[in-house]
Amino acid sequence: MLPDGTESYNFNIVKFGQIGQIDTRNPLNLLVFFPDYASLVLLDNTLSIQTELSLYTAGINQVSAVCLAYDNNIWVYDQVTLRLVKIDQAMKIIANSEDFSSIFPYEVNPNFMMERDNLLFLNDPEVGILVFDIYGTFKKSIPIKNINSFQYVSNQILYFRDNRFYSYNLNSLNTREIPLPEYPDDMVKVHMQKERIYLLRKNQLDLYSFK
Repeated sequence: MLPDGTESYNFNIVKFGQIGQIDTRNPLNLLVFFPDYASLVLLDNTLSIQTELSLYTAGINQVSAVCLAYDNNIWVYDQVTLRLVKIDQAMKIIANSEDFSSIFPYEVNPNFMMERDNLLFLNDPEVGILVFDIYGTFKKSIPIKNINSFQYVSNQILYFRDNRFYSYNLNSLNTREIPLPEYPDDMVKVHMQKERIYLLRKNQLDLYSFK
């Protein structure tokens, strides 16, 4: 989308069902996850399909969260083996974590994850955010619950909850509210990007600039 809101490119594919997650960490290699068919699609910066991948090929049948790794391989959470699994584009498994049932005394049901600054963040709304290194080794947990997604910016976790926008500092462990231009009742999600704040509402998207 151009700065004035004009559409530049679009992507529309129906054969894989609903989109479950999009990872945009690499604007030249966008990852789109379709959970209904355990399928992944990689797009270029014009939203043209570069690769279509089936997780069934790697023997992975049920996945609840995916993300791109720093090396453009792909992390997935396998709900059957209860492991984080790293695969390449040939669907070869190149790394995995321990069985989660041997790490955690509770059930983990992740719905979102991302890799940033050599850390892999896995979100479970009931448990919080679980942090791993880039080899899949568990490091720590962050007590932020009841969220569906988050951002990572300059060692801070940014998240939207209860109609408010918050920042959690990974160094100080302090949480603060980030004031928004407004708090509409139908606000669904907030995203901060460079000098803009995007407020996703039920039927519209509001953009604010700041310096």
